[in-house]
Amino acid sequence: MKPWSTWKLTEPAFGAVPIRPYPLNALMRWSLLAVFAVYIAAGQTRDPAAAAWIALGGMAVVMAFEDSLFLRARRDDARLFRAWSVILVIDIGVLTAAASFDHNEFSPIPTLAVATVFTAGAMFRGRYTIALTALAAAMAVTSHVTLDVAEGHFTFWAQGFSAVVILAAGMFATLRGQTEEGLRRKLTGAQEREREQTDALRSALEAARLSQSRFDALSKHAPAIIALYDRNRIPVFASRYLETAFGLRQDEIGDLTIWATRLANDDRTPMRDTVAAAIEGRVSDLEFTLLDHRGEPRRMVGVFFPTEGGAGAIMRDVTSERELAAQVMRAQQMETVGTLAGGIAHDFNNLLTAIIGNIYLAGLGLPPDSPALPLLQDATTAGQRGADLVRRLLEYSRPAIPEREPLSVARLVDETAQLARHGLMPQIELMVVPPDPSATVEGSFSALQQVLLNLLVNARDAMPGNGRITVTSGSVTIDPAYCLAHAEARPGRYHVIRVVDTGTGIPPEALSRIFDPFFTTKEVGKGTGLGLSTALSVLRAHGGWMDVETRQGRGSTFRMLLPAVEPAPCPG
Repeated sequence: MKPWSTWKLTEPAFGAVPIRPYPLNALMRWSLLAVFAVYIAAGQTRDPAAAAWIALGGMAVVMAFEDSLFLRARRDDARLFRAWSVILVIDIGVLTAAASFDHNEFSPIPTLAVATVFTAGAMFRGRYTIALTALAAAMAVTSHVTLDVAEGHFTFWAQGFSAVVILAAGMFATLRGQTEEGLRRKLTGAQEREREQTDALRSALEAARLSQSRFDALSKHAPAIIALYDRNRIPVFASRYLETAFGLRQDEIGDLTIWATRLANDDRTPMRDTVAAAIEGRVSDLEFTLLDHRGEPRRMVGVFFPTEGGAGAIMRDVTSERELAAQVMRAQQMETVGTLAGGIAHDFNNLLTAIIGNIYLAGLGLPPDSPALPLLQDATTAGQRGADLVRRLLEYSRPAIPEREPLSVARLVDETAQLARHGLMPQIELMVVPPDPSATVEGSFSALQQVLLNLLVNARDAMPGNGRITVTSGSVTIDPAYCLAHAEARPGRYHVIRVVDTGTGIPPEALSRIFDPFFTTKEVGKGTGLGLSTALSVLRAHGGWMDVETRQGRGSTFRMLLPAVEPAPCPG
């Protein structure tokens, strides 16, 4: 059941707007009044002219009243609708009165109600138009019947014809109004749907723009390669990290030959199969090696997943993590080997003491010309060499650090360089850059000198022909970020002693093992493989460590890092 307010007779049609009375409508109404005046002046009425002019004056007053209603309601559509609903009824009455005063059998005045009916049909629901039409027809017939009966003649057919015209016009106006209202409803519904679709499209575009903005920010700043592949396994997009870390531009990512040269040989087939599996809908992980823009191998870990129209991948550089894990494992292995070597060396040292002592006692009981004496001397020499090896094993497992004392880095470098010069061939140049006189560390001078001397001897052995050894020093502050990539590092300020040679360098396959005990790249009989491992143990006992940089055929750089001792403040 509809509420009462929707059944009001004067309810405007759906979507209709009130006709504006000014200026065109007002001009037409007053022009109609002027035409009626001309009609009277031409003597077309059957009434006396005086009565017609009086009627004309009354119509002018009524129209002025209607204008006053329009003026008060012209800025408010609701009030303007109400004004029209009243004025249209008044217009019917005015036309009826004018027709009555005309007294012509075929007066055209009643048919002017057609305009009033059409005006109503343009603004109001059909019920109001029908009611106004019925009123206009009834008043047209009634007014003439009353006047004709009083004058003794009856023009029913003429006035009936006018009523039929008015009724027909009213029905047409009603149908037209209903048709227009239906069209407005459809148009309004279409506009609402269009508005909803527009809002939905705007929201979708905004969401897409926001999503694209987030993806652009992610691909621009993410420390990983974000890649997209089409169904042919060809890369069509890669994040900026691929260019900054690996030197591949956006216009090069689709060139499979470039990828083939960057991927390790053993990783090309697994990469192709993993991308194909992702396109087919499977999520896979892959670890592979990719060359960066310097040609250095980088270890990558990627997850490959299906996407709309292809596949995607997120690939992360784990080279530092793998190196750190290798450092930790190597440190654990060295600690285990050191513990084992220390235990064996201690027992073996007791055996060697007994063997060397018995050989000495056996030699005392032989005459000087005994042929057994040279054999005993050789055995004694071999035992002493074994004892020296045992001593070095013990130093590696548990470096003996005497009482620590402040040491000048300049004195350590200068005295060790002078000692090393005696063992250098003339074609090898030793250049020492004077250290900072105030640089001070704490520890054992002899132990640290042995470490530096070992590095100088190794640098000499790495240059079989001629070359140059450079010793420099400086200081560096280690931050926590550096420690994350180097297991042995600790934050703080360190003094650094660098030994740089122009020798053959260290092969990549040997670089990861140079600090392992008993590992050596020297010829048999020229090295025990304990020099660098013992040197690293000594530096660790001092709170420092050692690292190396090398390029095969270009030489190596070994760095000793020792905690800096800040100079005591001057007494104030």
